[in-house]
Formats: sequence, C-alpha cells, structure tokens
Amino acid sequence: MNPTPFGLNHGIEFLFMAVVGGVSHVWGAVLGAAILTVLQDYLQTLLPKLLGENGNFEVIVFGILMVLLLQYARQGVWPFVARFFPRGPRAHLPDHADALPHRTKPTAGENLLTVNKARKQFGGLVAVNDVSFEVT
Repeated sequence: MNPTPFGLNHGIEFLFMAVVGGVSHVWGAVLGAAILTVLQDYLQTLLPKLLGENGNFEVIVFGILMVLLLQYARQGVWPFVARFFPRGPRAHLPDHADALPHRTKPTAGENLLTVNKARKQFGGLVAVNDVSFEVT
C-alpha cells in the first residue's frame, strides 16, 4: 500500500467529515462524509457560476461553514439527526447485584508471570526472538 494518495488535503478532508458528523458517533462520521461530499460537489458547480472561474472559493466557504458549525453545533450534526430515529430497547439493569468474589492476592516476591523463549515471527521477519522474563 502506498501512502501517496493520502496527502495532507485528504487528511484534512477526512478530519472535517468526522467533525461535521460528530466524532463521538460512528454514524456521525458516515453522515459527515455524505454531507461534505454532496456540499463539495454542489459548491464546485455553484461557486464558479456566481463568482467566476478564477479562484478557489470552495476552501473559503468550507472554512466559514466549519467555524459556524463549531460555534453552534459543537458535537456535530449527528445529535440533531439522531432525535428523529427511535432508540432501540435498552438493557434492563437489576436493582441489586451480588458482589464479585474476592480472590487472594499473591504474596510479595511471588512470580505472577513467567515467559521462556518467546518468539514472534511475521513471514521471514522475526520481531521477537527468544525473549524470557518474569513478572513478580
């Protein structure tokens, strides 16, 4: 895989998609990608007709929209859209649950973990070769 197609412009665009949709929601990133893709296509068609062929006004409009979005919808667009979708049934939590059983703690100086001659290999590449250690 070659990282060349994923330059700085694409990285910023992907970040915008997540921020517009809402970074705390998986569906927010999908919604942000849809919004930015449609908006980018619309602006690339509309702005040259309004302001002329010269100039890259799309970046300026995106910047203004981003500032407005971060000012008025700090969590992204998804929380506004999610209000219109019914939520699924929530898990019922019991009023009282039994405590977990207590385990005895190891004595001081007792080995908790012993590893002898660990080896990890990826094809012909050896990442770890004959590593041994103890955790006490």
